[in-house]
Amino acid sequence: MEEAARTFTTLFSRALEENFPERHCRVVQLRYGLIDGRYHTLEQIAERYHLTRERIRQMVAKSLRIIRMRGRKNLAQGNTTRACAALLLYVQQLFKQEEPGYLDRMIAFAQGALPHLPQQSIALPLLVSLLCPLEQESGCLRDLLERSALEAARGLGPAGEKAGTPVHQASQPRPLSGRVVSPGDRPQPGAQEADGGHPPERSDRGRRRGRLGAHRLKSAVRTNRRRF
Repeated sequence: MEEAARTFTTLFSRALEENFPERHCRVVQLRYGLIDGRYHTLEQIAERYHLTRERIRQMVAKSLRIIRMRGRKNLAQGNTTRACAALLLYVQQLFKQEEPGYLDRMIAFAQGALPHLPQQSIALPLLVSLLCPLEQESGCLRDLLERSALEAARGLGPAGEKAGTPVHQASQPRPLSGRVVSPGDRPQPGAQEADGGHPPERSDRGRRRGRLGAHRLKSAVRTNRRRF
């Protein structure tokens, strides 16, 4: 993975240097941590170069758009020696979009080769912009982000608990008081059979409520009979 990361960084930097002025290259390199492996926000870069945050965002987006456009044009002409074409060709061979599992390969590459970048907002969109055609970019990015979220969810327990939480703890019901109900407190399926097939005796209040309910039911039956 380290070798793949170095190759990607080298090709990306070459594509920038071949197509943009030095200042523009520096802005994009800082954004993606191509120089020192440190991620810089738009605000940090804007403050350094005395530009607005929006202007920095436009410069980064323009660089990716031009690299993709010129790289695809060079590949269509069979010219693989240009920097943009070499970068796109490397990304295509790395992920092999036509083969199953390319989304998983992109996620693994982003985590291993670009760990300094925010994965969902920076690393994965960068790879998609270099791999997918413009008309497929939004759909590919949506599928990739959904896949990434699914992979992240797999690191949690069955009830959303952290990995390593015992299953019986994660699945225990919680009453309104917030106290975890232990398995010994739960009613067992064979409790009635163990007591001779009779349910547990009710309290005095429960018996009174039962008699009152039966009395009301009898009264309602008598009333209906009188009506008919």
